[in-house]
Order: sequence, then C-alpha cells, then structure tokens
Amino acid sequence: MKTQVTQTSITAYHAHPVKVGQGLKVAEYAADETKHGKLVWISKIAEHFALTDKDLGQKSTASARLNDIKERGAIIDGKKYRLEKVKEAVPPGGRCAVEMWALVLDTPKENAQLTMF
Repeated sequence: MKTQVTQTSITAYHAHPVKVGQGLKVAEYAADETKHGKLVWISKIAEHFALTDKDLGQKSTASARLNDIKERGAIIDGKKYRLEKVKEAVPPGGRCAVEMWALVLDTPKENAQLTMF
C-alpha cells in the first residue's frame, strides 16, 4: 500500500544525514574500517553484518544503506561524514570490480583551504 507523501517531506528526508538505525550501523562500520586504512564495498558490508543483523546481511539492504550515506552523509558523535569513492577494483576473493569507499569527515569546500593556514 502506498501512502501519500508531500514533496516537502520527501525533500526534508533527503536533506538530513543518516543518524540512526541501519544507516548508522553501516556508517560506524565504514568509519572504523577507514580509520584502520581499509575500504568498504557492498558485499564486505553484507558479510560483516551477516551474523549479527539478518537484514543488513543481505546485499540489497547493505546497498540501500550505503546509497543513503552516499546521498545524505552521516553523523557520528556529532561530526558529519561523507562517503568518498576511492577506486574500483576486484576485492580479495572476488571476480569482478566493485566500487570501494572510505568514510571521511565532511569539510565544506570553502573552508578546506582555510584550515591549512
């Protein structure tokens, strides 16, 4: 059953970063992997959560949450993060190239130059 949703509520939903639920779990995992110099991709996320979260253990759900973070960013401990695509490569044990991501602090472009000085 479809519900009637206004354009305003759709815009508001997409304007806010991921802060709770499955999206937050994926963001925290991606942040932890990035801190340890590792990248994340859809199947790696699904494999990580396969035993602890039945839904996130599915590639389709892991993909959806990763797409949410790509689109809206994430807030962890009060800091805004964004996913940055690092490369496309064949993962260990894989057969085809996948997009590999790192979760990085979201710094506005106009402030990026100022923080250097």
